[in-house]
Amino acid sequence: EGLALSDNLIDWEKVEQPIITNGEEGAIDSGHAHKASIFYYNDTLYHFYCATRPSREGDRAVLYGSEFRTIAVAASKPFNK
Repeated sequence: EGLALSDNLIDWEKVEQPIITNGEEGAIDSGHAHKASIFYYNDTLYHFYCATRPSREGDRAVLYGSEFRTIAVAASKPFNK
């Protein structure tokens, strides 16, 4: 996932580093991390995205018989339990 920032919504600057990259082999987002929705709430930045990896036996959300897909979230602070 990429990110661009603007102070005036006309001139934009692309952030060079991706804000989310694919996960390690076997991770929930080892295939893709895409289709982002980002919002800021209570001093925390949340990034919801579609995560994919090769499907495994027992997965409930399988596309085309070979890809597991789900919604994942990353946050700028640890989640409270």
